[in-house]
Amino acid sequence: MNIGLIAKRMDLYAQLLALILPFIIGCYYQETLYFFYAYFSVGGAQVLSAIANRCLLHRELRHETRGAYEWLLGIILVSAACCWWFRLEEPALGGLFILLILSPIMAIWYWFLCLSEEKKLHVLAHRKDWV
Repeated sequence: MNIGLIAKRMDLYAQLLALILPFIIGCYYQETLYFFYAYFSVGGAQVLSAIANRCLLHRELRHETRGAYEWLLGIILVSAACCWWFRLEEPALGGLFILLILSPIMAIWYWFLCLSEEKKLHVLAHRKDWV
């Protein structure tokens, strides 16, 4: 099996675990705060995944919307850094409200983006003429 395909599958499983584990822990401890941690764990896993894929995934294997996702992610990260650096509380609260809605949409978008890249890698890994 191709190492790129294995890495992409590990990427998908890590994203799922980042979503599922806070819910399991929250149910076990009966603490609703753990459900909120899923936002941070999924976001963190996907930011790390996006950086790794940006550096390691060949351009021809990338999904056509990966560039748009990376631009949106960059805008969000720069905006958050500016709010933190300049200690802007009101824009930060508005931004957090937007992220409350935007984060699940971006997570689903990124999941399907990675899934389509995994399918492309799977097809290429099973072709006889691909090296």
